[in-house]
Amino acid sequence: MQVSKEQIGDTQELIDVVNELDQSNLNMDNLSKNKQSEIKKLSKEAQEFYYIFEQVVKENGDDAEKAIATLATYYQSMNNVNVASTKQEASGQVSASSIGAVKNYYLSNTQVNNIIKDAGLYGGTWAVLSAIAKAFAKKPTLLTAMLVAIPVLGVAALNECNKYSKGVVITDVRIGATHSWSCAARK
Repeated sequence: MQVSKEQIGDTQELIDVVNELDQSNLNMDNLSKNKQSEIKKLSKEAQEFYYIFEQVVKENGDDAEKAIATLATYYQSMNNVNVASTKQEASGQVSASSIGAVKNYYLSNTQVNNIIKDAGLYGGTWAVLSAIAKAFAKKPTLLTAMLVAIPVLGVAALNECNKYSKGVVITDVRIGATHSWSCAARK
């Protein structure tokens, strides 16, 4: 996976926002307990992410698999991505020239265990986002992939894939703008 300087900057911004929200007095697991006055103390970027996160939770509940919707929406807003064209590409309307990229990402047993510990085996959306940001903060290429893959796979699936306690291989099969993620145990 090639990562541009702009993507690294965007990933760092996302980490900074997640860290700011983690360090705030806000209750990210029960958003209804947060006061508007506390939200207003956040940076502009953290406020924007908070409201996107709040909307995703309202629409979908606190489901770790919905974390990807939060990240995608926030990333799109950072980069002015046209949502309509993204949906069109994701629905399978892609050109033949965009088919066929496969990439493997390797996580050690320690990395898997740290994510599981930080997020909780069946952690909610916020726990998963926070755990991923902490685990891969210094590895922008891997973080970019993990921000997408782990919420899609789920922390419980990641744990199951690590059945030999030797880490996992996460595979990203890309057809156009659509990604299909799977994991397998390292032997």
